[in-house]
Amino acid sequence: MPYRALPLKPTAGQPWRDFGDATYDNVAQFLVDIPALKADVANVAAQAAGLSSRAPLNSPSFTGTVSGVTKAMVGLGNVDNTADTAKTFSAAQLTTGTVPAARLPAALAGIRTRTPANEANPTATNWQARPAGFAVVVNVGALPAPVDAVAGDLHVPLASIPTTAGTTFTAADGSAWPAPWTVAKMPTGGVQQIVSGEGRLTTGAAIGSYSSTDAIAMRHSIQAANVDVTFTIRRITSDCSPSFVLRCDQANLNPQNGVSIPMSGSNVKASQVVNWAYTDIATVAKAWTIATNFRVRVQAAGTTIRVKQWPATGSEPATWDITGTTTVTASGYFGFSLSPGAAAGAYTAAYDDITVTTS
Repeated sequence: MPYRALPLKPTAGQPWRDFGDATYDNVAQFLVDIPALKADVANVAAQAAGLSSRAPLNSPSFTGTVSGVTKAMVGLGNVDNTADTAKTFSAAQLTTGTVPAARLPAALAGIRTRTPANEANPTATNWQARPAGFAVVVNVGALPAPVDAVAGDLHVPLASIPTTAGTTFTAADGSAWPAPWTVAKMPTGGVQQIVSGEGRLTTGAAIGSYSSTDAIAMRHSIQAANVDVTFTIRRITSDCSPSFVLRCDQANLNPQNGVSIPMSGSNVKASQVVNWAYTDIATVAKAWTIATNFRVRVQAAGTTIRVKQWPATGSEPATWDITGTTTVTASGYFGFSLSPGAAAGAYTAAYDDITVTTS
């Protein structure tokens, strides 16, 4: 049955039929007869009921599992859910002692190191003062560990942290080699200095005969078993005998036990030294031309020793010149040693662009 538009709103309690419509005497009957309208009213009622359970626009309070919200949406892009005990420190923080105190575990005072000058010549007594009043201190630096360490203290040798560093010789002529290089052996009349953007070593001139008495040596401040070192070398004086020495048990780089890479003559080779006795690990024919810059890369990893040599004007070859096995695997000193030739006199070699990775 068709229906008319509703009349004006009746007053409270006034019957519907008073407005001339005997068919629809109440709204309930009106909705029964028009199902679509009834459904619409029901939906509106359901939505109104649902609104009461929803969070308000301002200061909402959530329940259950919330999804779809990212940390970037709320300006917390650097936040994660890592537990404090699972947070790590970078090698730079450890080696410089700059881990924030608030991030250190309970009862840990902090990290102490040596000064750069003392780290270049490490001893058990030239550490910075131990922080007082704490149960545990982490001592970060080369061997030996501090003599005043107490039970529970930790020692993190620098050589145990993979570290890559480069050395170029940019200071004025006559300046000393920069850290981390330090004099390992200085004979009478020997000289270590920077000349024309290179680090140069000059032997003593008293004896000749390839004597170790006239030899000069520069060592790295870190002691390590595993190293990867790349550098440029040029023999300035004919018949001089430069070597790269690693895993050396002697601070002067004249090993009783260690590994030696000679860089003269007509071979690229590596030798191990055990109780002063030299034994070749591996060798290949390859000349060291006088007054020519060569790039050299030496890699020691566990029992494996690798060496490659190429002209400094070229690119590093993909393959190693020699690969061999050694029984000398202990951590030790490493660096450059230069011995004189057969005749008495001063002998000079130049070094540059040194890159060192230790682990």
